[in-house]
Amino acid sequence: MKNQDLTEEVIVIAANDAIDDFAIFREPTTGTGKGEDLRIEETVYRTWSGVSGCGAESEKTRQVKAAYEGWVSNKLFEYRHLRYKTYGHGEGQIRTSSSQEPWPSNRRSCRGSLQLPCYIIFEQP
Repeated sequence: MKNQDLTEEVIVIAANDAIDDFAIFREPTTGTGKGEDLRIEETVYRTWSGVSGCGAESEKTRQVKAAYEGWVSNKLFEYRHLRYKTYGHGEGQIRTSSSQEPWPSNRRSCRGSLQLPCYIIFEQP
């Protein structure tokens, strides 16, 4: 692929975190005593690709929602014996790029990637 047009964009996703400041991102922790909360924190990664539109606002929103809700659903299932208090995500980042090969092929492609720190807090019995 010679003389390829390439555009790249980096976007910061605002946190929906109402409880904690994610400026200091801690390792996952587990409660040890009775009645202590169990807080789980993980960074969710997601990638996607296509011909065009990877950086469209609707596509970015859809990818963030899918990654976040998928992670929360998995944790709710994994810890189904506990009752959750709250969940949310910190400030994340989306990178998108698109390219087009020169004539005669004019082949287009795009890619996107997402990093999103998520957390969930469960009540210990």
